[in-house]
Formats: sequence, structure tokens, C-alpha cells
Amino acid sequence: MGPHCPDYVATREKLLQDLLARGEITFESAHVRKDGSVVPVEIRARIMDLGDRRLILSVARDITDRKQAEAEVKLNEPGWQASCEFPNIPRRRAKNCWTMP
Repeated sequence: MGPHCPDYVATREKLLQDLLARGEITFESAHVRKDGSVVPVEIRARIMDLGDRRLILSVARDITDRKQAEAEVKLNEPGWQASCEFPNIPRRRAKNCWTMP
């Protein structure tokens, strides 16, 4: 999300309204580095009162590794689903997921 996106203004307004209503929000966006590359980020924003002033504190966290891991899971998902179609293959449970021995 950024000024180059067609629905940027509408999305920004909705995020601001959600923030004002809830007091804090978390959402994903993208930042552009000096070299022009885009980095996915998670934004946590919170309303803070400082004396008589209302402020918004936002923290951006690079989620490149998380996005890469999610992409790998999606690539491997069809194979995982196919293995579930064969009920006679023995499986064992390990750390909340089923694996083949």
C-alpha cells in the first residue's frame, strides 16, 4: 500500500478510522528503500495521549522472512494435500502437525 496504489486514500482513511475506534491496530504494508526496492512490513499503530496532545505511535517491522516462509508453505501445500488422500499411509503426529514417517 502506498500513494501509488489506486485505493490508497480510501484504505488510509479506513485504517485511520479503525485506529481511532480501537486505539491500536496492526496491518501489513510495504515500504520503499532508498535503492527503490520494496520491503514488506507489519505496522503496529497506537493512539497515545501526551498531556493535551493526541499522538499516533507507529512501529514498522520488516516481515520479508515471514513472507518467504508463507510462500514456501503455499508451494508445498498441494503435495501435503495429496498425501492426505491416501489414508493407508502411516502418519505420526509431531508438534501439532501430521508427518509421514
